[in-house]
Amino acid sequence: MSFQSESIQVICPAKLNLGLKILSKMPEGHHYLTSIFLPINLSDEMHVEFDEYVEPGTNQDQQSFLMPELSFSSSLPEYFQEQIRQGFENPQLNTITKALMIYTEEYRRMTNFLPQLPSKIHIIKKIPSPGGLGGGSSNAGSLIALLLSQLENDIQKKMIQVMRARLLVAGADIPFFLNPQPALVVDKGHVLQYFKLPVIHGIIGIPPFGFSTSTMFKSLKKDLQPEKKMNDAQSHAFAEAAGFLKKLGAQQINNSLTTGSDYQSERQLWYRAWENDSQGTLPINEFVDAAKKVHPAEADRLLGYMSVLEREAGGLVGMTGSGASFFALTGTQLSGVVERLRAKITDVLWFPFTSYNGP
Repeated sequence: MSFQSESIQVICPAKLNLGLKILSKMPEGHHYLTSIFLPINLSDEMHVEFDEYVEPGTNQDQQSFLMPELSFSSSLPEYFQEQIRQGFENPQLNTITKALMIYTEEYRRMTNFLPQLPSKIHIIKKIPSPGGLGGGSSNAGSLIALLLSQLENDIQKKMIQVMRARLLVAGADIPFFLNPQPALVVDKGHVLQYFKLPVIHGIIGIPPFGFSTSTMFKSLKKDLQPEKKMNDAQSHAFAEAAGFLKKLGAQQINNSLTTGSDYQSERQLWYRAWENDSQGTLPINEFVDAAKKVHPAEADRLLGYMSVLEREAGGLVGMTGSGASFFALTGTQLSGVVERLRAKITDVLWFPFTSYNGP
């Protein structure tokens, strides 16, 4: 199968980390982590164009590998546009370029031919970057998923398996976006278990600053303990955390006020999943502590924003990824709260969201 000369629209959802714990640093340098990923409907819109395909076996099928022409447009504030622009202009920073090079290498290794690649890619950027929302990884993962969808079944199965591992080199979150569903993610970014959840509502706040993921990792001092992975007790706790999310989405938990007794008791299941006995309201994300060390001024501002969000919206509040975006899982839609937040704190971008259930 092949793409005809056409333009295809692809939706690239953002994701939230509902908690993030670093268990250990491995000898080869990467970190073993656990997190629950939730894709949400805040998304980029990617338009992919293909030229006429040259069938394998012709004299032109081994022509030089050419990267597609990349461009973007956005109505985001200039700070975010500048960060996005830097990624597009520098191939070493661009996850799409890195992912396509890996895809081409593996396809050629399996078939001895070059794959059909896009000629042009234009992305309408709605996911701010930086922010810990996985915008660039979603672009790359969604594009690779599109390319994989057109392969013949036998090569497709082999390529999917290989790409899930190889794409970690281009970005730890990219494999998740090959099939974005609520999931327990472990190691560098491997999906261990998918969850079936009802629609979950919430509010997300994106401040005008971000934290460097590499710098945040460096600030976390973790012992070299390759054996320290998830044990049975932790796995059971994650299952309880998934149950919490299911009840939240089904509106079986009264979370309009964080003092509700049913909400408080159910929330303890969530904290047990992250090995935390705190009676506070923030789900554990170890990058919050890292931010306090590396970017203390910005971290103070972030925690202030999160406190306001918790007072206004209730629900479960936390930071996503390496930051600095943050969220509240509210169970029900709170459009009036979003308007109040936009009026009260004008330097933060506020969005209502729902969990993403496919295009």
